[in-house]
Amino acid sequence: VLKDPEYRLNYNEALRSLVLITTRINRNPAEGAELLRSLSQTATLPEEDAREALQWADELQAWSKEKSVAATDQMRKAEQLIQRGSQGSADSSQNDVALLRGTAILHQKLEAGTLSKELRPRALYLLGFAYTKLPLFFSESWAEMYLERCIGEFPRTATAQKAYTTYREQIIDDYTGTAGTDIPAEVKLHLEELRKKAFGEGNFSPIVQRSAVKKPLS
Repeated sequence: VLKDPEYRLNYNEALRSLVLITTRINRNPAEGAELLRSLSQTATLPEEDAREALQWADELQAWSKEKSVAATDQMRKAEQLIQRGSQGSADSSQNDVALLRGTAILHQKLEAGTLSKELRPRALYLLGFAYTKLPLFFSESWAEMYLERCIGEFPRTATAQKAYTTYREQIIDDYTGTAGTDIPAEVKLHLEELRKKAFGEGNFSPIVQRSAVKKPLS
C-alpha cells in the first residue's frame, strides 16, 4: 500500500497500522525503525507522512536500546510510558510509540489476571487515559469503555473520580466549540449516572446544571 500511488490517501492510516503491528504484535523496534526510515525516503510518501514516519522511527530506535524490565516492575513501566508518551511540548508532539507500548503492557496484565485489587483500577484508568491520546490509531471508543469500567468496578474511589473527569472532558471534546451546551440529553444523563457512581449522590455536575436552566432533561 505504502509504495502504490493509487493508495496515497491511505498512506497515513497504513503507517499507523505498521506502528501498531511493531509495538503490539511483532515487538521488534529495531526492525520497525529501519522499515519506517526506508519508507520515509520513498518519492511517493507525502512530506508530512514522511516526517511522522521518521519521528516514529526515532521512538522505536530509542526503545530498541532500552533494557528489559522484570515482570514485577511492568505496571510501573506501563505508567511511566503513558506519562512520558502524553507529554507533548511546543517543539514536539506526544510519543505515540510510548503510549502504545504502555497500553500493550496493561492489556497483558489485565488479560492475565495478575493485577492486585489495588492496581486494577489504576490500570483501567491509565488505559482509558492513554486511548484519549490515540484517536487516530483506533476507530473504537476504547477510552470511554475503559474509563467506564474503572468507574463501574471501583465506585466512590479517587481513581473512579479521576476517570469520570477524564471521561467528561473526552465527551465535551467530542462536541468541539459547544462547551458542552449541545450535548444530547441522553448523553448528559449518562454523564450524571457516571458522576453519581464516581462521587456518590449529591449536587448535579456543572454540565447538567447548565442544561437544566434551559429545559428539563427528559
